[in-house]
Amino acid sequence: MVIDIGKGWVATRWVPLLDVPGDTLGTGWHDWVAVGCGIAAVLGHIYPLWYGFRGGKGVATVIGAVLGLDPWMLLPMLLTWLAAVILSGYVGLASMLGALALAVAAAVSPSGPRQSLFGFGVLTAVLIAFTHRSNISRMLAGTEPRARRLWLFGSRKGGA
Repeated sequence: MVIDIGKGWVATRWVPLLDVPGDTLGTGWHDWVAVGCGIAAVLGHIYPLWYGFRGGKGVATVIGAVLGLDPWMLLPMLLTWLAAVILSGYVGLASMLGALALAVAAAVSPSGPRQSLFGFGVLTAVLIAFTHRSNISRMLAGTEPRARRLWLFGSRKGGA
């Protein structure tokens, strides 16, 4: 998990600084380059070339990318994730809602909406939902396991 978070952070925090001059004209170009690097890191995690394009679900890499883009945006993501897992017990659902919370938080930010971060939030929410499609099917079928130790309304006997 540390490696997955780290690659998202490096992609958004340090890689854009290598070739992009400072945003002296106020065009937001640097933000969009960082977002592009973040999306590339998430896609590279989900579809790794060296593993036959079969990788992970991308959540930890998104967390790392947000850490590099705007660390304060992790707060609504993590609070949403925690509330969703406590209320539902489904970690996959909580991950999808946490990713969606980024887009919402970027749109209603007190400092004004940031188009680049909103775009990143929407794209990653779609990607996370796509990678969790098997979890969605199991939730609908009632066969998805719940995180019983975190689930507020679940039985504390057995389970994860």
